[in-house]
Amino acid sequence: MNSEKYDAIILNNIDVFLTANRSRGFVWMQDNASCHRSKFTQESIRRRRIPNIQWPRYSPDLNLIEHIWSWIKNYIQARYCAAYYDASKIPLTQLRAIIWEAVPAEYIETIYNS
Repeated sequence: MNSEKYDAIILNNIDVFLTANRSRGFVWMQDNASCHRSKFTQESIRRRRIPNIQWPRYSPDLNLIEHIWSWIKNYIQARYCAAYYDASKIPLTQLRAIIWEAVPAEYIETIYNS
């Protein structure tokens, strides 16, 4: 995904959501993918006044969700190898169920407490 697509698809939807929920105090967080770091994206975030968290580059340990994404990816690849090559082989409803079953609550608690 390039910066222009990220802006048009992701940031546009985030902007709409945050505008509708301004009073709830949500903050946008993104990792350090190149389309997130670009000047174009950073300017769009400022222009849209999207409240966001600034992370140091290459700091996945500061972002606990990165551990969870990794766990889910490994879980799906180990148990549903066909999806590794063709994601369309798992219907969305089944994928949702797989994601919920993939991460044990104890693992989330361990990551959180670390």
